[in-house]
Amino acid sequence: MSRKKKKYKNGKNIFKDFFVFLLGSVAVLGGVLILWMSEYQTVRFRHLSARALNEAVEMSDISKLDPALDGKLVHACGEPKCQDELEDPLFGVRVKALTYNRKAEYYQLTESKHTTTGDDGRSEEYYSYYSLWTNSPVSSGAFHDDYYKYQAKPPITTVDDLKLQTKNASFGAYRLPSSLLDSYEGSEPVSFDFNEEKKNRIAQKLNISVNLLHKTGAGIYIGMDPGEPSLGDVRITFSCAPVSEISIIAAVKGDSLVRFRDSSDPDDVYLSKIVNGRVSLDEMIDKINKEEAVFDWIMRCLSLVITLLGSAFMPWQKLMGFAPVRLLLNGSAADSKNNRDWSILSVVRITLALLLLTAGLTWLLSGETVIGGALLAISAALYILPFTERHRGESPPENQEKPRKRPPTDSGERHDSEERYGSGERYDSEERYGSEEQYYSEEQYDSEEQYYSEEQYDSEEQYYSEEQYENTDWPENSRY
Repeated sequence: MSRKKKKYKNGKNIFKDFFVFLLGSVAVLGGVLILWMSEYQTVRFRHLSARALNEAVEMSDISKLDPALDGKLVHACGEPKCQDELEDPLFGVRVKALTYNRKAEYYQLTESKHTTTGDDGRSEEYYSYYSLWTNSPVSSGAFHDDYYKYQAKPPITTVDDLKLQTKNASFGAYRLPSSLLDSYEGSEPVSFDFNEEKKNRIAQKLNISVNLLHKTGAGIYIGMDPGEPSLGDVRITFSCAPVSEISIIAAVKGDSLVRFRDSSDPDDVYLSKIVNGRVSLDEMIDKINKEEAVFDWIMRCLSLVITLLGSAFMPWQKLMGFAPVRLLLNGSAADSKNNRDWSILSVVRITLALLLLTAGLTWLLSGETVIGGALLAISAALYILPFTERHRGESPPENQEKPRKRPPTDSGERHDSEERYGSGERYDSEERYGSEEQYYSEEQYDSEEQYYSEEQYDSEEQYYSEEQYENTDWPENSRY
């Protein structure tokens, strides 16, 4: 049976395949680049945190400058000072703190997509809708259900988030710049006055009714009833970093405390932290490493998703026509083009091997030979082991016999009697010839190049056609 080659009539299919291939290649390269940059920063931060544990100096007295500490990483505990008050221009909240934050949330109808697979293997999509507090308004115009599209309501008003930092903060004799205050971890609710005059002024600025404004323990609620939220309601919370005892880890630069960096490059990795209360150096470093590890795994997962999506765009079904691609995905250049193992397992395996290779080389070139070597070994195993397993299963026995041609029976079927071939060794059994790993696959058995194709078997040139078979007097003990 001859295979027809696909013809491109006007070049549109060629352009489409090239565009899909280009899009997939860009996504794969992008995922690899993201992983390389992330792992490089991870290794640099690993070295920086190790230096911090070994080089950090305890600053016992923060009330005076110590020139001997200039350029060194220090750990100290004490109470900061700030001279200025932070004021919210919209709500009139004033607080004496290191930082001030205003956050708005909206009670909105949200859509969630779900996918289920039936018994027939077909996937079905359906959507569910929930009322939740969100960080931004939700547009209902993209909803798939018209009923919920009209049930959704826009927020009563919109309020931007706000973050303020004091400009004149000090820690004993040292200044605290705004870049260091960004790492301050800790906040508490802000108490404020909410009289009728302020209430009317806020309602006028937001262009809403005064009756919709309610004071809560953590801020302001905009809606009919804070106890029973309705679609479109808005809640606003106010928080600040109070002036209380803190623990800090930073580098000394003149009369300031700044971020501790591995080099003079402002875009390089840095290490600094401010937390509430009295916390030891080891605990702070351990907390910083855990936070960094979470970010690293987020970047790794993002890289994996982007690379897999890029692989999904690649036209593997057409690329399988090339022997090097079949060799890469299936472990054997002689595998059939109809073998669809590449659709899931092979592509995922090659993608993981590529990402592990990238990460391993990054760690190895950065001086981490143990971790880099382990990642490279896993990458090589993902690529090499399927080759050995496949080739081990394909070694044919030395005395393999070719199938013999046999005359048809009265019913037109091939003669497969147990007397001649045995019950477990039929030449045409599905167990022996139907699987992919057998020596005579279905594609090979039915191709034109086989010794006894279906076309030759049913032609008039056979030794025993149906007409000859019926008109021939066979002996009683004939083997046929």
